[in-house]
Amino acid sequence: MPLSSGKSKAAFSHNVEVEVAAGKPQKQAVAIAYSKKREGDCEIELDEAAESEDCEVEMDAVAAVDEAPRGMAFDRGGSSRVKDINGWLHVRDCRISKANICPYIGSEIPGAKELGLEPDRVYNLYRDAAALAAAAPTFERAPLMLDHLPVTAETAQEHRIKRKIIGAISNVRWQAPYLVADLTVWDGEGIEAIESERQQELSPGYHYRPEMNSGTLDGEGYDGRMLDIVANHLCIVDTGRTGPDVIVNDSLPKAA
Repeated sequence: MPLSSGKSKAAFSHNVEVEVAAGKPQKQAVAIAYSKKREGDCEIELDEAAESEDCEVEMDAVAAVDEAPRGMAFDRGGSSRVKDINGWLHVRDCRISKANICPYIGSEIPGAKELGLEPDRVYNLYRDAAALAAAAPTFERAPLMLDHLPVTAETAQEHRIKRKIIGAISNVRWQAPYLVADLTVWDGEGIEAIESERQQELSPGYHYRPEMNSGTLDGEGYDGRMLDIVANHLCIVDTGRTGPDVIVNDSLPKAA
């Protein structure tokens, strides 16, 4: 049975079922479904953005984007909303990333060729807790984006990048196993995307160094770890890869 195109939940579920029926492990089936989901507009924009040869993009939806800048990863996040006199939306205590294990296609991983990785194989990478905690200061005042596009001082002046910047993040801190931050959204399109729940999950873009040493976390095996994480931006997305506990929620999380 062929895979379905499109970004709907129905298409995603259908593709997972097709791959599982074909004998693929659950995580690999999910990875392939994410890849199919992101084949469209997001991949096109990232292809247009490819100008560097020393970075690798790891997208929220496991997509092999050969032309994207190397060394960057895209994940996701949650919390309470209020508008100020300017109409800007402020969202407090959002979970923007998580130290956990996620599947990645070999071609997404920085230095895949040098590491001897198979481009089409799915590898489980652990977003290292210590590395994520140490990365918190690099996320401070990073741009909040409507789409995943790598931002530098030069590219931020380009119209296609500038029009996707909808705000900024602040007060970034580590609350194990999450990176938590506050959002300020000053762009009307971005506010509408969040309030309509069209794009209610958060996905940071960051550089990292893979260390392909296998191990286990809470009984789950992984093929390598993400280390030396450095932020680039945070994006609001419709579906991410980190888990349903990292979204833009309507209310403050309850104390443990």
